[in-house]
Amino acid sequence: MSNNSATSCLSAESHNKDIKDPLVHYFGCTPFNDRKALLDIKHEIWTTEREHQEFLEADRGTDEKEIKGKANESVEAIRKRWENNVNKELRRIRVLRAAIEKNEVVRDPVPEGSQRHETANRDVSDNNATGNLVTAVNKCREKWRKSLAERKGRVYTPNPPTTGLDAEYVPEKDVSVGIIQFENGEPFNETSGMSNENNKSFDNNKGLIWGKFPDQKTSVQSLLYEGDTKEPKKNLLHKDRISNDSDRIRYFHIPLNNMIWAEEAISRYFGEGRPDFTSFRRQLQRQDKTRSSIILQDRYWRGQLQADEGGPPHARYMSPICEIISSKKELENTDLAPTNMVLFMPYLHWETSKKREYFASEMEDIMAKASQKKIHDENVNKQQRIIDRGGSSSVNTDSKTQMDPTRWARAYDYVKTIPRNFNRATAHSGTKTSKMNAQTRKRLEIAVDALAAVRSPFEPQTPLGRYLMAISKLHEGMANYRDKALLGKYLPENPPLHPRRTLDQAFYWTLRSTKKRDCDQVVFRGTTAKPDDFHRFDSEKKEWPKHKEFNIGGACLGCSHSIQKLSRVIMVDQLWMWILDSKTIITCFPKRYGANKNDASGIHKSIRSRLGEIGSVHSIFELGLVILDECSKTFFDRTKTLDRRPQVINEFARAIGNIMHEQSVSFNRLWWWTEQMKLVYSAKGYNDTSNLRMALLDINPEGRLDREIEDIIEELDIMIHLANTNNDILKKFVEQAEHILNPNGEFKCNNDSQQHIRSKMESLSEKEAGKGGKKEDKEREKREIAYHCFKQKANEGQARAIDHIRELEKLRQSAKKTADDVLHLLSMKQQQASVFQAWQAMKQSDETIRQGQSIMTFTLVTIVFLPLSFLSSVFGMNNKELGNDNWPISRQIIYIFSISAGVVFFSLLLAFSSWTRAFIWSLYVRSSTTVAVKSGLYDFYLSRPTERIYEDAANRIYRTKRDRRKEFFERKSNKRLEKEQQEDQPEADAYKSSSVSTLFGSRTHRPQNGSGGSVGSNVPDLENGALTPPSANGTHDSTLNGRA
Repeated sequence: MSNNSATSCLSAESHNKDIKDPLVHYFGCTPFNDRKALLDIKHEIWTTEREHQEFLEADRGTDEKEIKGKANESVEAIRKRWENNVNKELRRIRVLRAAIEKNEVVRDPVPEGSQRHETANRDVSDNNATGNLVTAVNKCREKWRKSLAERKGRVYTPNPPTTGLDAEYVPEKDVSVGIIQFENGEPFNETSGMSNENNKSFDNNKGLIWGKFPDQKTSVQSLLYEGDTKEPKKNLLHKDRISNDSDRIRYFHIPLNNMIWAEEAISRYFGEGRPDFTSFRRQLQRQDKTRSSIILQDRYWRGQLQADEGGPPHARYMSPICEIISSKKELENTDLAPTNMVLFMPYLHWETSKKREYFASEMEDIMAKASQKKIHDENVNKQQRIIDRGGSSSVNTDSKTQMDPTRWARAYDYVKTIPRNFNRATAHSGTKTSKMNAQTRKRLEIAVDALAAVRSPFEPQTPLGRYLMAISKLHEGMANYRDKALLGKYLPENPPLHPRRTLDQAFYWTLRSTKKRDCDQVVFRGTTAKPDDFHRFDSEKKEWPKHKEFNIGGACLGCSHSIQKLSRVIMVDQLWMWILDSKTIITCFPKRYGANKNDASGIHKSIRSRLGEIGSVHSIFELGLVILDECSKTFFDRTKTLDRRPQVINEFARAIGNIMHEQSVSFNRLWWWTEQMKLVYSAKGYNDTSNLRMALLDINPEGRLDREIEDIIEELDIMIHLANTNNDILKKFVEQAEHILNPNGEFKCNNDSQQHIRSKMESLSEKEAGKGGKKEDKEREKREIAYHCFKQKANEGQARAIDHIRELEKLRQSAKKTADDVLHLLSMKQQQASVFQAWQAMKQSDETIRQGQSIMTFTLVTIVFLPLSFLSSVFGMNNKELGNDNWPISRQIIYIFSISAGVVFFSLLLAFSSWTRAFIWSLYVRSSTTVAVKSGLYDFYLSRPTERIYEDAANRIYRTKRDRRKEFFERKSNKRLEKEQQEDQPEADAYKSSSVSTLFGSRTHRPQNGSGGSVGSNVPDLENGALTPPSANGTHDSTLNGRA
């Protein structure tokens, strides 16, 4: 909806004064019988417009005699432009109808064998019939006209079917290239006198270019494939076309990321053929390098392509760069001041979910067919090589079957006939399996009907409804046909076309499919109607319960609002931009799928609108800044448009707010549970806590909130990464442009305000008016003004890019805080659940203790009274062994109680004394072991003699003890030896010094020893390297040597 309350196009109310799009109003709002009158100069809209133009002319101060004439000229120009656009669109519609009727075939969405097959596919003329969209529309129209004639009692006369043009549809002729030009900083309109004879898809008799600034356009066919490449007059892109206009700058926009078109455009700019890049790697037949091949060298073009061989199409993208390139050849002088620039940058945009899914499916089919064709060609070439070498060709029928492009279509048709074939197969089955077959058949029919309901959720029952449905399908097919044809032609090529990518495809480009992740986007969830948003219809009572409850008599506003929701997703597109010779810009970035016109949120439309507002551009780099700024800004623009552009920032803020609200509700609920548990904890007796227990143990609500907020943070991280990339590319562009605009630093940047720039322009205009000053000074003034204008817009653009990053970072901080709150809530809930489980465990332990005490009471009573009852039963028996005389009661009590007391005492001793139980158990183990050993049971169990086991054990124990004893004594001896050596070390040092002095000192010197022994007896054993200290009586201590 628009951002005001005024009625606009596609509205049932009268809005002749609020026509925003003539084509939409002509085809969508004006009845068929009134369309011709709408373009008549006598229509009321032109009378009203004439009065408005007269008012404007009078307000501008136009002479009264010229007011009516100028007003009539303005009105006639607008009417003529509307008429030309309508005629051009009508011709395009006829061409597309002819192409669809010739090539397009749709499949039946209702499988055979389903319950709705007979009603939905009554005739091939229905809109669901297998056939052609145009044929379906014609036959549905005739059926509707026939039913209308029968209802009114008229004679039905069939009309001859309408046919389209015989001209072949060429998608390049249906793609418009935007052209924007400035001369001396002011808008410039170029008229081309070249005839457009080959471009028969459109009523364009004015030449290659049509329209006015900033909406001048041409076709891709005219721009890239028509005219002489080397002739500037016949080549719109040729650089010499503006060689005489040094102050003119041009901007060409190709609305597709097609590498082939980009190479053709740059080659035609230099008047050259498209380079053969493979020849530069050959040793023979290598082509000379051209200026276009230098601009498109690998490091700045194909080398930046990121794509895997055989990978999905969404894995294709160009690495973000911004570099200055020289276009000079190697043989020429080095270009010290290059004026060419290349820039690749990703940016955010949007698309409807339905279009994305449709074209994703189409791309899968296109790549599958291309892969099958490639395999088929390789096998054919292989067989041909075998034949050329003189071998025999062998055909693999299985591989041919696998490569058949229609294999999957036939498989689909076979699956559709499963219920019918199943009916035939089970028609003559026996009675034992009839019930099972009927149940299985019913399940199959339900599954097929469910599949059909998913594929075609709405089936009109009336002829008019089918006719309208067929028209809507044809309209959708016509809107998608151009993009579908371009994908089919250029997607499998090398170099390839780059399709649009979703947010997850751009970040997780290695995944084969991101369909599930795309349907989980925040924007998708926020723009998709949920089942709970609609009121349910009671088929039994034939009424709407909610409508009756709320007294809704007419249309329900809530249901109407929900059904008008359109699912949308965030996309990541690519900007390719080349600045050539500081005079021409060529850009490539895509439009939304199926958006031929009326793309209110299109990037190029935003660029045209902004250039139309600012009016003047002083340099090509200032124009490049506008392009970069619009690519980065359009996604964050919160202006509401008629094309239902999603308010992304608002959607994220709303999603975060909803999660914060649900977290607060969950926290309040948890607090209420804790209050209830507090009452349970303090209550006595039994309380039913099953409802509280299940509520505390169920973490699904909090887990769902945590998953949603983590998805939001992940998407915001991706968007922040892309925003930072845009900011980095913008900084590089500004730096590179400053080097070109101000190479010597002669222009100071002290004052970049608007007043400074205005004063410069005023001074320049005064000099030009007075014809004073040198030409060089004027040129310098122009360059200075261009530099300061660029610098001012650069500062504004960089500040805006930083604001976008800050806005996203604020959202992420809010989302992170919400995620922390959700995790805190989840941890508190888990802690409360743990406390509750601990309380339950305590309650159960207390109950177990009480039950144990009760059982102990019963056990004691049993221990006491069981022996008494047993003895009373024994003494109550009549037998001769106990005697025939009658015992007195005292004697019986003595026997019974004495024996029972011993049994009770022994039982209590066993029950409450652990030492007694351990002693008895040891006696039992020892006695049982002895019996088992003595009786031979143990030997029999082990199947070997006990003595041998004893001997082996004894020998092992003996060896272990011996080894341990040896180690002990060795360790003890070593320790004692070390200790004695440490104690005798001073004496050994003294002895060593005296011996050395005896051998090498004065011969009259003798050691002062007690025995006056010989010198030789005191010389240490130097050969063995051991010093043996002498004993107190002059002899060596042999105990250490012997001990060693």
